[in-house]
Amino acid sequence: MRAWFLPVVLFVCLAEGGCAKDPGDPPAGEAKSDQPDPANLREAQDEASPAKQSDDAYTPTLPSVSLEAAASGYELLAVGSEPVQRLRLVPAAGQVENIALTMGLRMQITGPGIAPIVQNLPPLRQINSAQTISVGEGRIEAKIVSERFAVDGAGANSQMAAMMQASIEQIRGFEQRLVFDDRGAVIEGALAIPEGANLQLAQTFETMRQTFEQVLVQFPEPGVGIGASWRETRALANNGIELEQTSQFELVAREGDALTLEMQSSQRPLTDKFTPPDKPDGEVSLLQFDSRGGGRVVYELAKLMPMFVHTKTMTEFTIEASIGGRTQQLTTKIDIELKLERLD
Repeated sequence: MRAWFLPVVLFVCLAEGGCAKDPGDPPAGEAKSDQPDPANLREAQDEASPAKQSDDAYTPTLPSVSLEAAASGYELLAVGSEPVQRLRLVPAAGQVENIALTMGLRMQITGPGIAPIVQNLPPLRQINSAQTISVGEGRIEAKIVSERFAVDGAGANSQMAAMMQASIEQIRGFEQRLVFDDRGAVIEGALAIPEGANLQLAQTFETMRQTFEQVLVQFPEPGVGIGASWRETRALANNGIELEQTSQFELVAREGDALTLEMQSSQRPLTDKFTPPDKPDGEVSLLQFDSRGGGRVVYELAKLMPMFVHTKTMTEFTIEASIGGRTQQLTTKIDIELKLERLD
């Protein structure tokens, strides 16, 4: 799993001196009813399959504490039981895969002297295609296309959904080329924000980019069996905050080339002060930070993209900044749920 989303909307709040509560959101403490996905994106027989029913019943769990960093950045913790086998991706040149990535986000901001601000963003669904261009010598060249987007506009958030839909349609058809190694790591290229994207669109695409990168798993170099686990740690920057992220995976099941992985992840800040990208002259103190995630990823080695993903992350942090000439503390809690499903 790669980077998580730390929303720029908080820094917009700081710049404006506060945020308006979305009139479509329920009062704090009340949960909004779940909205169904568009029915035409899955075939009826897929919905009735045992694997689909098992996936639907799955509930991600978060680690109770932050993970320890991996030794030397990547660490094999356990080889697992016999038989062991090297895990390598073997997609065929020319094959095209279609996936749907759905993200839901809930954010709450609290602070002394301000009413709680709650934002429940409408679920954003991104349809991607991944075409394998060439395969050879451990390299997999692929073309990733953002085919279309759908924002769930049902319920009281219809106005916000319409605004999100209109904005994100600007990058429909955006195409990028990446080179993976056969362990799943990106070795050339990166998922980039389209040139000329406005601030709101750039933020939305950055969120989708980071959540999409969560599902990319780097397999160990040696052969492993059921029960194998590994951990990787990397530094990243998110909206001016320097972070260290550790992700841990366990191979819990295998049927032929189908692999089921349970994952956990956590982040810790590398500094207690940072400068938001939209406030270059304003330093912010980071008083508290906690970010943990967990979920399930299913791969088939003959495919480049995962077969199934369901993850949840929780991030909570407290900052102190000068707003309108006075010092104020704000605590933000963000819950993100990510699902990936196949459309082919």
